Amino acid sequence: MPENRSIESGIPPYPPYKLIARLDWGKINYIRRVEFKFTLVKTDNNIPSGASEIVTNSPATYIQSGAQRSIGVFLAGTVIRSECSVAGGHANINVPMGDVMRRNFKGKYSHLESKDFTIPLTNCVAGRYPTGQEWNYYQNSSAHIKFEGVQGSSIIEASKGILGLTQESTAKGVAVQVLRKDGITPLPIGQEVSVASLSGSNMNIELKARYIQISDSLLGPEPGKADARAAFTVTYK
Repeated sequence: MPENRSIESGIPPYPPYKLIARLDWGKINYIRRVEFKFTLVKTDNNIPSGASEIVTNSPATYIQSGAQRSIGVFLAGTVIRSECSVAGGHANINVPMGDVMRRNFKGKYSHLESKDFTIPLTNCVAGRYPTGQEWNYYQNSSAHIKFEGVQGSSIIEASKGILGLTQESTAKGVAVQVLRKDGITPLPIGQEVSVASLSGSNMNIELKARYIQISDSLLGPEPGKADARAAFTVTYK
């Protein structure tokens, strides 16, 4: 029994798409096995917090022979928005950099020992994700962070995570570099960057910061007060 299939619209397996299958039944009447797989696709950023029920009043798909509809498939489920809360509401996080010596710098882009800092997250909801779908990359939600300079701290080199000093600072030729928790990889600033997968109800975003010389002087930066300030935004995707 020859079968003729054609895609009328869309690109499978990404819905919505329409598949037409025409069978030459001849004189034999029987029903073949039909298998459907459904995956939700995010089309808008305005997903409400908590759990949202999915109820469909019209079929997600149906089988029709001629003018008669024989089988309709309706969907029901729950969408849980993955997110956390920053401990303490809007957190002010101080990173003590300590007193350092000018002679410890060895030229442009030389740096000192990095200092740990942590952004604590609470009340995390990781969500649940479909498995067994190779094309589906939504396997887990991640916390993304974006740093932006404030109070005169401007972005010196975004890709290298280098943030300038505040207006009140008196040191010259030095900046602060933000790193991932390995203490080696710069964390880009001025853009959203994935930093951790959501897990459990409480978790930490672990990062590091260090002084870095941005002047060409072989003598090192000019001494003085060296503070940097940044505002951060955490989003979940």
